[in-house]
Amino acid sequence: MSRLALPRYVVTGLVAILLALGCSNGRSTPTSPNTNEQPRDIAGGTLYSGELETSGDELIVPVLFMDVNDLYAFSFRMGFDPGDLQPLRVEWGSIVEEQDSTFSMMNQPGFVPLAFSRFSIASGLTGEGTICRMHFKILDPAFSAPSIIADQDFLVARNSIGEHLTLSVGGDPE
Repeated sequence: MSRLALPRYVVTGLVAILLALGCSNGRSTPTSPNTNEQPRDIAGGTLYSGELETSGDELIVPVLFMDVNDLYAFSFRMGFDPGDLQPLRVEWGSIVEEQDSTFSMMNQPGFVPLAFSRFSIASGLTGEGTICRMHFKILDPAFSAPSIIADQDFLVARNSIGEHLTLSVGGDPE
């Protein structure tokens, strides 16, 4: 044993004291995250439905975005009347790469969930463009138009550093 070596219990005690001071921020009680603290919430732009298109017995609903900055991940739901329309498929816009998106035909009448997340190295969406084109089969020629559900529990968005964004839902801006 070297003359300068400290006994194990002294080293262990010093490490414990340093950990306690680090976790307590110099106070006598350890710090814990404030449960009342809300995540930083910044504007994330607007999702809206574009002009509806029909092709035979198919309805095509473009989903557009505007005023976004670094939109890296989001989810939303497209609502529709199951007596009027039947969801068929989604075509993602050219700005969304196929490996970055998910789409599910859930056995749930009345809405279609869609989600997008950048798994590739690409940066988040910025500006304006087309997210996707949702295709429906027309069951009733007097159909009611589908719309994006504005419920904030399902309209979730993040930027590339994980901050929560507030997306708004709008109609055709024209």
